[in-house]
Amino acid sequence: PDPFLATNEAAIQWVGRTDWLYRRTLQVTPAMLARDHLDLVFDGLDTFATVTINGRRAIVADNAHRRWRTDIKPLLNVGANEILITFAAPIKTLQPMVLAQKASLPGEYDSAFGDEPKGRQTSPYIRKPKYHYGWDWGPRILNVGLWRP
Repeated sequence: PDPFLATNEAAIQWVGRTDWLYRRTLQVTPAMLARDHLDLVFDGLDTFATVTINGRRAIVADNAHRRWRTDIKPLLNVGANEILITFAAPIKTLQPMVLAQKASLPGEYDSAFGDEPKGRQTSPYIRKPKYHYGWDWGPRILNVGLWRP
């Protein structure tokens, strides 16, 4: 449901508590493999992402505010190649570390949805847009995924 209407914000919180998997096939020609190197570039991975090519790790990302670039030529074969991007849920990833700390950094807003204890937000420990954790002008939509080409 539209998170900007009534109490619908609560109904979409599962999105940010869920790991996500993106899969794509890349066709590679012999001419492509003849190049010196082939870069895979992501302008927006939000946030904890592991990119594999044909089952081998290419990128481990932890910052939504930067470009990720790597030479994937050694990982490619002529023909179909599988690109897999696994996005880990931010709260699930960070919460064990935050809860283990004696004192945690202050966050923007406590969650009203029971996914983080009061005063123990994960938001100060992640490089992702802070408004995803909620703000006075918008709902808490802790999304993950590709947000730029």
